[in-house]
Amino acid sequence: MRNAGAAAPARRDRSIGRQLAVVVTLVLVGLSGHVGYYEWAYRGLSRSLDADLGTWRRLRWERPVLRGTPGDGNAAQEEFAALAGFAALPDPVREALADQVRYGKPLGKDQLALLQERGPALDHLRDATTHTFARTELVPERGLAMRVPDYPRMVDASLLLLARAETAPPDECLRIANDVIRLGQDLVPGGPLEAASVSMRLTSLAAPVIARCATKADLTTLRRSAHELHTLATHAPPTGATIELQDIVTAMKLRKLATLADKPDASAVLAALLDRPKLLAAWALYTDPTRFRQLVPSHYPDAIDDWKREQDARARMQTQMPMVANDSAGILDFLYDDMRGQAILRDLTVGVATLADRAYRGKLPTDAVGAREPELCDPFFGKPLGYRIGSDGTEFVVWSVGEDLHDGNGSDEWADAAPLDVTVHFPVVGAVGMPVVAKEEGRSKRGP
Repeated sequence: MRNAGAAAPARRDRSIGRQLAVVVTLVLVGLSGHVGYYEWAYRGLSRSLDADLGTWRRLRWERPVLRGTPGDGNAAQEEFAALAGFAALPDPVREALADQVRYGKPLGKDQLALLQERGPALDHLRDATTHTFARTELVPERGLAMRVPDYPRMVDASLLLLARAETAPPDECLRIANDVIRLGQDLVPGGPLEAASVSMRLTSLAAPVIARCATKADLTTLRRSAHELHTLATHAPPTGATIELQDIVTAMKLRKLATLADKPDASAVLAALLDRPKLLAAWALYTDPTRFRQLVPSHYPDAIDDWKREQDARARMQTQMPMVANDSAGILDFLYDDMRGQAILRDLTVGVATLADRAYRGKLPTDAVGAREPELCDPFFGKPLGYRIGSDGTEFVVWSVGEDLHDGNGSDEWADAAPLDVTVHFPVVGAVGMPVVAKEEGRSKRGP
């Protein structure tokens, strides 16, 4: 009986041992399946990312040159080469130039000497705009450490070009200012999101120079400049490619976090394995970034609304993956900067064409020339730009409603960090014997 009594615990021990073995086996099989599934998902996403990167590297923006014969090569690469030895301007010099460009103040002796000294580099910079395509060369594999172009020097050079424009006859003045806008456009393809903001800034700096020079220009010059501005406005760079690059860089960060190959020890490998479900779920939001190439100025404002809806899924990842939220946080601001730049450029295109019509007919038209072209509509609003003639007939105004979507009748008042409307004023003084039609005062005819 003792043997039978002793056998029972042994049988229970063996039973428990078998159960434990089954549990351990199931856990190992499950863990193996878990690891295998997420390794398979990791490799699939990695292949997709490599393909997206290859597609992005083939991107290049081919656009018509403004004048002359197109030259083979990359305009953006040539522009950065022209700035290679271009020293940044001291802050007081930069501020004085910006003030001169904004308000048309005369240049001092030191500024004229600076223009003379920097002349060859500025000529080289303008020549670069004649090349057939543009693409900023970056190394996205380096992520946050990738070489970002030296945009401040581009702004300095553009200020000098616009200061030079003020000293030139109207035809050359308008050519130079239009080239500055093109320089800004050439920064965008292949560049980071900041490029759209820099491009907008250069267009904004050029706007008052163009308006002043156009006032003094003859009909032939105005028509030529209006044609160049129309080319710039209707062949805008692919802004969405900047978001494509941002998505690729974010996906590379997620891949680095999810990979097992470069982890220093077993604990780091285990941590990566445990984080993989969350990392790969976030990474899946960044597949097929080429779809953002549809986010181009010609599709504003509808494309912006589509992009906002897509960001809802990313916003839901905010608590789990702050990095995803941080990488997407500034995109809308940069898109609004680009829309503002497009609005200024379309204001200029319509305004100079209207001045050309005035020079031809002897009076301002009651409707702005070209304002109803779909490609020149308000990028924020999707309807024609606003247009009114001043009560004394000495200027007219072309404007966009801006990101608040409220039509301020071309108001220059500021709210927060930007004017209520995106406005360009065009003087019409100095043309003797040319009557001015002024019956378009008050609100524009478009909807509220």
